[in-house]
Formats: sequence, structure tokens, C-alpha cells
Amino acid sequence: MTSRSRTRSSNTWNRYGLLLIPGFGTLVVTMGGALFWNANISFNRWAGYENPVWVGLRNYRFLFRNEDFRTAVLHAVYFVIPFAVIPTILGLFIAAVIANYFIPRFGQGLGAFMRSTLYLPQVVPVAISGLLWLAILSNDGVLNMALNASGHISLAREWLTTGRSAQVWLSIIMVWLQLGYTTMIFLAGMSRIDPRLYEAASLDGANWWQQFKAVTIGQLRPELFVVFIVTTIGALKVFAPVYWTTQGGPLGSTNVPSLYSFHAFYGGDQVPFGATVSTVFAFIVGTLAYLIARLRDRSDSESQS
Repeated sequence: MTSRSRTRSSNTWNRYGLLLIPGFGTLVVTMGGALFWNANISFNRWAGYENPVWVGLRNYRFLFRNEDFRTAVLHAVYFVIPFAVIPTILGLFIAAVIANYFIPRFGQGLGAFMRSTLYLPQVVPVAISGLLWLAILSNDGVLNMALNASGHISLAREWLTTGRSAQVWLSIIMVWLQLGYTTMIFLAGMSRIDPRLYEAASLDGANWWQQFKAVTIGQLRPELFVVFIVTTIGALKVFAPVYWTTQGGPLGSTNVPSLYSFHAFYGGDQVPFGATVSTVFAFIVGTLAYLIARLRDRSDSESQS
């Protein structure tokens, strides 16, 4: 970071830093207290209604030997692709098309309609979205009814009750859920790009694709970082889309750590094991967020030097 950047950051903190203390302090107390209490439970044997018994690292040893947990972690890593990577790439491309093609030719009205349509899945509660997709993909759902009515009976499937099919459709649902968010962030970022940069690139003979690579992507680096880190962390701790569609099935083929922890908490006397799962995964997600932030700061320092 250059001396000018450090001076600007110091001035900003001196002017507005005190305003952050009440909210940040409340966040630290509530979230930190909950995390500490959860971690403390993970070192005990406790049914949730009697005195806990200290067992040390036994829950952690059992967790790391547990094949179901390792499989759930692999599923969470896999869901980074439909929850973060694909929506980020598609959202950037769609935002550029809307801002550079549709709005200049058809006006702000069509642009607003496209933005609101894409963002609709973010507004609808996930529970309602899950029930909607269940109505489409269940064995007697809309999709199979349409295939049967059109004479394509052989194409009808049990979409959410076979492992590979459930993973594919859950991935499609995740892309559908996240695409509006990424597109809106990139559209907001494109509004601050100086139009003269596109004009200069056009005068140099650059076509739309070349302008997209040289100007749009280059100017949206802060938004790309924010979108990627938020969606990646969201993918690793994803819960609601899985819970409301597949419940982690069939046979655990779509199970993820958050759902695994949920079932441990509310599935009987496994409260400490659920606390162990959530503690370990909170550490993993926090470490990943820190590493991504460090990588971004290093990249910014190199670009400013």
C-alpha cells in the first residue's frame, strides 16, 4: 500500500471510526460469545438437558475419522462452482450485455425490467423457492407432467431422488438463486466506469469483446473480489437450498456440513458433535476468508506500486 493510500485510510478512520464501535462491539459480543459457547460444548458429552461431561478432543477425533463428514465437505467444495464461480462469470457477462447493449439501444425501462427479473430469486424467501422447485422436479411435478403430456414419457425421471441428478439440479437451483445478486453488483460497479475509457478503446479499434476484457473486467476488480469472497463463503456454508429441496439426499449425495451439523443438533443426543462440526467449519471458512483478503491486499499493493 502506498503512503498516499495509508494516509487516506488513516483520515477515513479518524473521521468515521468511532461511529463503527457500537455496532462492531455488539457484533463481537454476540457472535464471539456464541462461537465461544459453541466451541465449549464441542469438548463435552451433553444430551442438551443434563449436566455436560468434559471429554476433551474426543468429538474432534471422531469427526475427522467420520467418512460422512469428509463427504459433506467435498460436496460443499463442489457447490462453490454453481454457487460462486458460475454466477460470478455469468453475472459479469450479463451485466456487461445489459449495460453496453440493451440499455443504450432500448432504454432504461428494459434495463430495469431485466434487473428486477434477475434479482427476483433474491427477494423470494428460500423456503418458497424450494417449494417451487419441488413442485417442478418431484416425481409427479410439473416437469414430468409436461414431458408425459408431450409424448416424451421416456425422458421423465426421478429428478431429486437419484444422486447425480439431484446434484445437477441442485447446482442449477444455486445458479438461479445467485445470478441476480452477482449481476446487480456488477451493474452497480459499471455505473462508475468512465465512458471515455470505452470511447478511447473504440477509437483504438477494439470491438465489444476486447473492451469487455480490457476495460470492464479491469475496472471491476473490487466488485469481483467482493462477489467472489461473499459467494464462496456462502457456498461453503450453504444450508437453505439443500434443506428445502433434497434434505441432503438421496443417501447423502447432496449433504453439506451445515446440514450435517443441523441434523446432529436436532437429531437426538448429538449436540456436542453438531457443535464440533460447526466449530471446525467456522474455522475453515474464517481462514479461507482471511487468505483471500490477504491475497487481494497483496494484489492491490502490487498494482499501486
